[in-house]
Amino acid sequence: MSKVTYLLGAGASAGTRNSEGGIIRGLPTINEIPHAIDILLRSYHNEFLYGNHPIIDALLWLQQKCLDYPTIDTYAKILYTTGTGSDEEYCHLKRVLSLFFMLYQTKENRDLRYDNFVASLMGIDKTLPPIDILTWNYDAQLELAFDEYFKCGIRNLWMGVLNVCDKSYFHTYFQPNNPFSITKLNGTAFFEQNDSSGRTGIIDFILSDWSKTQKLNKAEEILSAKYNLMDLNLPQSGISYVWEKGLDNEFLPKIENRIKTTEVLVIIGYSFPYVNRPTDRFLFTSMPNLKKIYIQDPRAEQIADTISTLCKISREQMVFKNADNQFVIPFELEI
Repeated sequence: MSKVTYLLGAGASAGTRNSEGGIIRGLPTINEIPHAIDILLRSYHNEFLYGNHPIIDALLWLQQKCLDYPTIDTYAKILYTTGTGSDEEYCHLKRVLSLFFMLYQTKENRDLRYDNFVASLMGIDKTLPPIDILTWNYDAQLELAFDEYFKCGIRNLWMGVLNVCDKSYFHTYFQPNNPFSITKLNGTAFFEQNDSSGRTGIIDFILSDWSKTQKLNKAEEILSAKYNLMDLNLPQSGISYVWEKGLDNEFLPKIENRIKTTEVLVIIGYSFPYVNRPTDRFLFTSMPNLKKIYIQDPRAEQIADTISTLCKISREQMVFKNADNQFVIPFELEI
């Protein structure tokens, strides 16, 4: 069996659209966030009638920033690298972006391709194959799909099942010798905070049974909290862009060690934006044994052109797959 690694981008969580391009299932791509914010505000209309929620102003602020810049990630990198924004502004951006994704994601509207994917990977005894999944997405679509089997919440999924590698406060639970792993290159849109006993926990809007009102109340509490990146008694956004100096300075070496034997790479819904180019070069350099690449995307030909500038893989070693109702499972992966 060949060593298989997956690389997921925003298109992997895009789900399905109606004939007019409206989102039926899944999440908005980065350019669809402004429209998705309108959808979210309408869905919470009744709850907003009974109070003045700061989340409205916060979401409208995020919407405007999405319109003012090529992508919201571009705006984040500008703030981080140029110092044009204060630490508070940068933290506010990640805080509001996390709240948006937490409020938008529900079990009912998740991208069902992840369910098909996990069902294909999962053994009858709930074992998982020896693969690595690298994702640029800070959503929880993978967690939603895995929760159908384990029903244990995001914290326990991360610690006990998914072997998540990222730069959060949970990074110490990553097991490098576990054959299965998920790497969150940009972190995850949730919040971490110490509980009353001092244990770091995840504030879980997504897999909880909270009502809309309860979610909004918690969102208001998070927005009103002070900004202090090192104080886990305050809610901290789990988004941690790959260009940040994270809590774990060995983040990239951990990834390199995981993918160094990769022979087959499956790329789904990722267009290699220029803002991620240094990390993408690092990823390909870390896979010296790469022999074959599957590209599942409507723009596979264009993506192949970009890949050709990042590694020595020829077109003959690339397989193009159209986006459909399930993710590619390469025949090299024996399940």
